[in-house]
Amino acid sequence: MKSRGASSYPFGFIVESGARQDTTAIAFFAENEYHVNDDWSLIFGLRYSDEEKEIDFSETGNCGGYATFPISNISSCVFTASDSESWQTLGGKVGVRYMMNEDVQLYGHFTRGFRSGGFNARDLLADGMSPPPYDEEEMDVFEVGMKADWLDGRVRTNLAFFYNQGEDLIRDVTVPDINNIGIQTTANTADADILGVEFEGHWLIQDNLLWEFGFGYLDFDYKEVRFDINGDGVANDLDKEQKFPRLADWTVHTALNYDVQMENGDLAMRLSYDWRDHIFWADNNLVELLDINMVNARVAYRFGSGRQYEIAAYGKNLLDEYKTVLNSAIPGIFAPQDPFFGPSSIASTTLNGLGTYAVIGRGRQFGIEFSASL
Repeated sequence: MKSRGASSYPFGFIVESGARQDTTAIAFFAENEYHVNDDWSLIFGLRYSDEEKEIDFSETGNCGGYATFPISNISSCVFTASDSESWQTLGGKVGVRYMMNEDVQLYGHFTRGFRSGGFNARDLLADGMSPPPYDEEEMDVFEVGMKADWLDGRVRTNLAFFYNQGEDLIRDVTVPDINNIGIQTTANTADADILGVEFEGHWLIQDNLLWEFGFGYLDFDYKEVRFDINGDGVANDLDKEQKFPRLADWTVHTALNYDVQMENGDLAMRLSYDWRDHIFWADNNLVELLDINMVNARVAYRFGSGRQYEIAAYGKNLLDEYKTVLNSAIPGIFAPQDPFFGPSSIASTTLNGLGTYAVIGRGRQFGIEFSASL
């Protein structure tokens, strides 16, 4: 893998770094379900992986500067450090499934999974060393649930309760360098538990009218912290009070689907609503994204024998809600918090500085689509 990165320092000064990274990975996995009898089944799974990563790194200022930026030409970089690391992981799944009757299924399983370790090639710290490796992230998942059909199959529901134990969570974090400028790095910051419930289903109200519904709840709790998450300069119990970024406590979904069979085709109509609770953008919780309500609608006419055609009209984000796809706090080394525009309807911040830099998703949209299956 070849990569280049650029960082904009204050007052328009641009610096560059680059890296060449090679990855070799071998994995073996198998899964089997054993039917004890008509009602009970046992599930077994196993996965082993062996991964090695090697990196040649060029620290800030050794990739040609303005002469080559932003053209990606890794050959212009002078590599200043090299490193390698390997990881071996063993995970799998053990579970049981019970058919209470032909309409109700109960299940429970334990799964251990991993997220690969590696190097952050965007580390811009000019210390003459390659970025430090971060270890793999381990996640143990305990889940029980029920899948059921009701009213002669017209209603189907799925209910799941889960408890996740995460060890050595991998996070992209920002740390100050000797000039007190934020430098991005990747680290194993903490261990944490996640408790959650998910419910989803649909109800065929009439032969051509389907109602979808569901909700989710998550409770995140730091158990051990090994990194200064809140940015106060010390890793202590105060970091455990932070909320995990971009993880909403509550989510809600519902939709209506109405289909009409016509002489020369089918007419399909859909109206959906999704709500997401407020979330924090980054680990330090300086920027909070407010909750959002999304309403979408679509009407499609499908026709054709053999080759299928579809023409559709749609409306997205009909409430014209602000949806942030990127939101970063601007450090307070420049000025006090923005006094001109007042509170934001998109996000709130406790940061002293210029407020936040945000990339906003599209507002209300209307359009027409045409597609054909060849």
